[in-house]
Amino acid sequence: MKDAVISIHPQTLSIYARRKGFGSYNPASLPMLKPSQIKKRLAWAREKVNWTPEQWRSVIWSDESKFNVNGSDGRIRVIRKEGERFSPDHVIYNGE
Repeated sequence: MKDAVISIHPQTLSIYARRKGFGSYNPASLPMLKPSQIKKRLAWAREKVNWTPEQWRSVIWSDESKFNVNGSDGRIRVIRKEGERFSPDHVIYNGE
């Protein structure tokens, strides 16, 4: 028996996938932490769990921004259902 060859328009496939609850999303991005880093982060959070808003005002927060010069942002998309954001198949682990 020969394999059947079916031609499906990409838009038709997209419509069917959405009806079944799938969507196109950016993958979740999580840091790849060593066990020692996890312990340190947990200890830091436990020390500050009861901090007042006044104490938090003394913290200097920083942020990182990404800029693309050549217009290529290297985006990665995953096809998944809602609620599957942190499924291991849909996560990118960033080295720290």
